[in-house]
Amino acid sequence: MSILAGALRACHDSLTHSPGVGKLSKLGPWWNSATSWKRKYKNEDPNQGPAYFGATSWLVSFSDAWHATNALSWWAADAALFVAAWPAYGWLALVPVALRRLVFQPLYLWLRK
Repeated sequence: MSILAGALRACHDSLTHSPGVGKLSKLGPWWNSATSWKRKYKNEDPNQGPAYFGATSWLVSFSDAWHATNALSWWAADAALFVAAWPAYGWLALVPVALRRLVFQPLYLWLRK
């Protein structure tokens, strides 16, 4: 779960810092963070309101890859910490954190190219 969290965070940060460029944006409109944010609005127009119920609030994670990778990275990280600390080995929660950092930086740099 921790490695998955690191990979998802690298995808999220790549979409954040390189909108519309890089490997992920070539996967389609859902992945192109330069324009995908508009998908949460009806007809991709913020003036027309949300595209569906909760699109701009609690269901925003389904609107585009930027939001989905952000949410999923945190969920995976939280799950890893929970599993690592259960039931009596709370100090093991540090291991997933270290693994996440080891995966994140190299993957993030690779995805931006």
